[in-house]
Amino acid sequence: VELAEFLLAQRAASVAGWNNYLAKYPASPHTDEAKDTLTNLYVEAGEKALSIYQKSVASGAQSYSDLKEAKAQEDLAHALRPDFKGSVQLAEEIRGRLQALTDKGRTELEAYNAAFAAHSPGYAHLETARALAEGIAGVDPQFPPGTKLLNDVSQARNTFESALQSAATASDQKQMDDALKFVLPYLAFAQENPRVARVIDATYNYHYDLGKQAEQGQDWETAVKEYEKASSRSEEHTSE
Repeated sequence: VELAEFLLAQRAASVAGWNNYLAKYPASPHTDEAKDTLTNLYVEAGEKALSIYQKSVASGAQSYSDLKEAKAQEDLAHALRPDFKGSVQLAEEIRGRLQALTDKGRTELEAYNAAFAAHSPGYAHLETARALAEGIAGVDPQFPPGTKLLNDVSQARNTFESALQSAATASDQKQMDDALKFVLPYLAFAQENPRVARVIDATYNYHYDLGKQAEQGQDWETAVKEYEKASSRSEEHTSE
């Protein structure tokens, strides 16, 4: 009966067939051969998925789902035969692709940090780094360089988001100058991120309206001061 089941799985030549055989006969004269054959099927499926991923990269649209599928198939192969040559090679190829993505993400994060330090546009680099880091984590959350990149990107984004949240709170309380202070380090990103631009515009409108009110009340000194503040906020927006 065992031999018949083995020959049946051999004829079917499918993952399901070999898994069914191994579930029934985890220790038989044909178990090692069955495991080798099944491992090879996993490796072949992983290589196919990796090939599709590589083509997607060449086309400019990275298919993380195919790279994840390659990793899943390699994991199955490794679980059966940790030292299987094809599985080891596939694992190395996948790590190479993940490292390439990590390097690209690290370059984008460094570009963002450089732009932030130089007060120049570059917020888009952070978003690109985030997309890459999350893509890597989706494929292999245990890949150390990818985990480090995701942590660094998250820290940079959390700092930015915290500043924007503080600015929003101050703006709701009509403390417009305080709101502006929170986003001052990110003024160069106003053209890339509408939320930064909204704080600047709200501060301008706030002082302009105060100037208009003072003008209507013929409080010329206050009107001039408020218009000057509004003008300075507009110039900050324009210069950035």
